Amino acid sequence: MTTDHEAWIAAVLRTELPIREGAFVVAPCARPDATEREPAWPMAAWSDAGYVGVRVRLRTVGAPRDVCRELGLVPRACLDDRRRAEAFVRAWCAVLRRALRDLSTSALPDAPSFTPADLGEPWVFAKLLRRSALSTRDDFVEALSERRHFGRFFAIPPSVAGAALERTCEVLYDAPPLLSSRLMILRALTTTWNDDPPPGPSRGGIRVHWSGVVVALELSLLDDAGVRDSKQQEIEMAPAAHLHDLDRVEAYLRAWRDVLPEHARLIAPDEVASTIPGDLVCPDVLSTARAFTRDDFAAAFARRWQIAERRALRTRAVTNPRR
Repeated sequence: MTTDHEAWIAAVLRTELPIREGAFVVAPCARPDATEREPAWPMAAWSDAGYVGVRVRLRTVGAPRDVCRELGLVPRACLDDRRRAEAFVRAWCAVLRRALRDLSTSALPDAPSFTPADLGEPWVFAKLLRRSALSTRDDFVEALSERRHFGRFFAIPPSVAGAALERTCEVLYDAPPLLSSRLMILRALTTTWNDDPPPGPSRGGIRVHWSGVVVALELSLLDDAGVRDSKQQEIEMAPAAHLHDLDRVEAYLRAWRDVLPEHARLIAPDEVASTIPGDLVCPDVLSTARAFTRDDFAAAFARRWQIAERRALRTRAVTNPRR
C-alpha cells in the first residue's frame, strides 16, 4: 500500500524526472510489484533501510541494456520536515542533470559505463539532510556538488581537465628527471604511453582521464655497467575528486618531488631490484585532510613513507655494522 510519504516523494519527483542529457537517461522504473494502473509510480520505498526513494532506470546509449535499481533518497527520520526534504530531492535532480550534461559534453571520450549505484550513496544523503545549516535547494545543490558525494559520476569539465594537465606538466617536466641517484632514475615519459590515441587532454605520458590525472613513469635501475633494467607504469597521480583545487594539487606534486629522493635513498639495497614506479608514488597523501601547502604535504609524505624511522635504522646499521 502506498504511504503518504511515498506518494508525496513521487509527486515531487514526477516534476523532475526523467532526465535526458546526451547519451544518458535517468527515469523512474516500474517496481516488480507495479500494477497496470501504476506502472512506474509511486516511488519504491522499503522500511528495512529506513528510506523513501525511487526505483530508477539508468540508460546509456550504446550500452547493452538498461539497469534498474532502488535508490534511497530521503531518510524516514527526515520526512517530517517536508520543506527541507523537497529542497534536497530537487537539488539532487539538478546536480544529477548537470553532471550528466558535463559528462555528455566532456572532452574525455572514454567515460566508464555507469550504473544507478553511481547516482549517489544513501548514507551520504542522510548525512547531508542531518546538517541543519542546509535548508534551501541552493544549499543542497552546493553541498551535493562536491565531487565526493557523487563519486565518479562527475565528469571533469574540459576547462578543469586542461588546467590540470598544464599544472602537472609544469611540475613534472620542469626539471627532469624526477629522481636521479646511483641506483635509479625516475622520469615522467615525454612520449605517449602506447600507440593508441590517448583519451582526453594529454602531453607526452601525462593525460587527464575520467578518474583524474594519469602519469606514465619510467624507472631505470642502474649498476656499474649502466641501465640494467627499465620499468614503465601508469600511475593515477591526482584523482578526479581533488581537481577542484589545483593549487593544492600542485603543492602535493611539488612536495612529492621534494621528499622522493630521500625515500628512494632509504630503500634497502636488496629491495631495489624489485622496485617499480608505483613504489615511489603515494597518491593517497592527497587525501590528507589537513594538508594544503607544500610543507604540509612534505610532512605527510614523510609520515607515510616513515622517513624518520627508516633514517634512524639506516644510521644505526652504519654505526653498528654486523660483524
